[in-house]
Amino acid sequence: MAFIAHPSVRICGTENNYNPISCIDPNCLNKSPHLHCPFCVKSDAYQDPVILKAHYRVKHVDKGLLFAGLKILRCCDNCDVVGAIKGEKRFKGAHWHCYRCRNGFNRRDEAIKHYKTHFRNPQTTFQIQITQVTFRPVVVLRRMY
Repeated sequence: MAFIAHPSVRICGTENNYNPISCIDPNCLNKSPHLHCPFCVKSDAYQDPVILKAHYRVKHVDKGLLFAGLKILRCCDNCDVVGAIKGEKRFKGAHWHCYRCRNGFNRRDEAIKHYKTHFRNPQTTFQIQITQVTFRPVVVLRRMY
């Protein structure tokens, strides 16, 4: 079975593709109409989609990591990750997920160092599935004579 990357792992150029949707979770503590950021704790709620999109760009996209054609957005949700050395970890603050395994890092330099280890092992390099559908329109250039 292929590894499916965390939703914060994006193909470079698609990181700004985000349209907030209203929360319809019947178990959500906030009962008034609201929106949640996909990479923050669910106790944070927004009423204005413009403000949520600005938050998403500033806190997640702008603080993301560029690596090998991917943009790994910063995640601030409470996430459980599994590392090869330290085993299970729980992040309660800002962190970045690995594009290839279930590990996560709260330091930018540690994340990049870890990402590079996958490139040293050809059997683990770039056999990932991104959890979003992306497409680019094909542009055909015609020569005018």
